[in-house]
Amino acid sequence: MLTTGFFTDSMTIQTGDSLIFWMLLGTPGDIGLTNYIDTMQVHVCSDQDPSLSIAKLATIRSEDSNNVWKKYYFNLSQFAGQRVVVAFRYYMNTDVDGLWCNVDDIFIGNRGSVGISQTGTNVPDKFALSQNYPNPFNLGD
Repeated sequence: MLTTGFFTDSMTIQTGDSLIFWMLLGTPGDIGLTNYIDTMQVHVCSDQDPSLSIAKLATIRSEDSNNVWKKYYFNLSQFAGQRVVVAFRYYMNTDVDGLWCNVDDIFIGNRGSVGISQTGTNVPDKFALSQNYPNPFNLGD
């Protein structure tokens, strides 16, 4: 059984934060290789020591064949106020299966709007475009 993985930097989670990433597991359909199954586990840890307080968010298994990049979302609000790391663990019996795992564009945070609020409902009823003054292209102005 092959179990390798990596950790993100530690961060403090806020309510509404999510873990968002793209992943390709297993054999893609467009490269002509034998089909292999792959599995990735996603964990949240309160410290970078995996023996401490670990919560498994998911075990993600590839399709049997024709795998493509997929986007994954996990709500992290249950860890609000905690300083955590996110861990990805490749978990596969490589004597039978296992080809590769690609993880890309990892985002941890909140993709909501920041600091922009509507100040009114007024809509302009006309606009005007006036000559700029002085005109830098006409030295006589």
